Amino acid sequence: GFDASDKMIKGLKDGEIHALILQDPFNMGYLGVKTMIEHLDGKKVEATMDTGSTVVDAKNMDKPEIQQLLKPDLDKWLGE
Repeated sequence: GFDASDKMIKGLKDGEIHALILQDPFNMGYLGVKTMIEHLDGKKVEATMDTGSTVVDAKNMDKPEIQQLLKPDLDKWLGE
């Protein structure tokens, strides 16, 4: 699978899915805004940018850094 939903996370836990490939939407947003500001400031920016991906499986899905990708703490970012 690609990215995560509750159904896909359950499938991973239950062994129905072997792995997920996760993107980092917060990093994507941050780099997008940062690159736009650099462009508007007249700096040279790359035409494309790799924001990374992470393979998640049953062995690593409980690690804190993986949990942050699977279930991001939105309250932390939204101030709620």
